Amino acid sequence: MTIARIVALIGVLTLAASPARAQISDGVVKIGVLNDQSGLYADLAGQGSVVAARMAVEDYGATAKGLKVEIETNPDRKPDFGPPRLHPTAGACIVGARPVLIAWNVNLRTTDVGVAKRIARAIRESDGGLPAVRAKGFDLADRGLVQVSMNMVDYRKTSLVQAFEAIRALAAKEGVEIAESEIIGLVPLDALVEGATQYFKLARFHGDQILETRLWE
Repeated sequence: MTIARIVALIGVLTLAASPARAQISDGVVKIGVLNDQSGLYADLAGQGSVVAARMAVEDYGATAKGLKVEIETNPDRKPDFGPPRLHPTAGACIVGARPVLIAWNVNLRTTDVGVAKRIARAIRESDGGLPAVRAKGFDLADRGLVQVSMNMVDYRKTSLVQAFEAIRALAAKEGVEIAESEIIGLVPLDALVEGATQYFKLARFHGDQILETRLWE
């Protein structure tokens, strides 16, 4: 989607329900993520939104060089609405839409953050890994663990089970076990049902067989 590319390049990001605002100073795009770190919406727009912003910027090369020229001359960067140029003083304000993003972390039972970084590099789409998966490796020093932090951009392209099994296989090669996983914020029921269906190899199973789903109807 062309809007997503423009958003990432000019730093006006909409990630994990958190608005972001960008300023350009001395040729550097500075992005401020407005989020909720401790209040009612912390689970939806807390620290995960900061990580998501960093991932998005890195995915697009962390650069906005030549943006004006690109927008005016590159048809792939043409806005869906409005003229293909930036306002001389106001810049641009862009709204993007995407499938439901699942913020998901898998914590590994080791203190070697290099393991998490190598696994993240192996599974993320930008480095030839799993489709629609963004991943980074982090140190959880206070817990004696390391973390593979993921944004599952489209769980229908890569399911939770597929990502989990990929991490488990790569961790095993490093002689490391998975300690736990955690979902940050909300997750679609379909994503969990699809994962259970794959894991248990359920034949001809569908959502209508879930008791609560039938009751909600």
